Amino acid sequence: MSAYFVVSVEINEQSNQQDYDKYIDKVVPIVKKYGGEYLVRSNLITPLSDNWKPDRMIIIRFDNKQQIFDWLNSEEYKNIADYRINSVISNAVIIEQ
Repeated sequence: MSAYFVVSVEINEQSNQQDYDKYIDKVVPIVKKYGGEYLVRSNLITPLSDNWKPDRMIIIRFDNKQQIFDWLNSEEYKNIADYRINSVISNAVIIEQ
């Protein structure tokens, strides 16, 4: 059963764009190593509600949910997660199909 990692990112005045750029550069090969395929990475977003206006959306497809947890719990990912945590506001969900 395919699993999708969907994340919205909010970039505000307190955001550290340099750290977020480092995170983006470093996370892509780690995602691929754990079987992830980027379907969407975009800042071109048209909000349809007033209370949710993400600046960036990412959708990554994995073969199954376990691959997502393997990626998120890997040492490689843990070593770079602070770049994202300390630079932007993000919210993520896993959707299975």
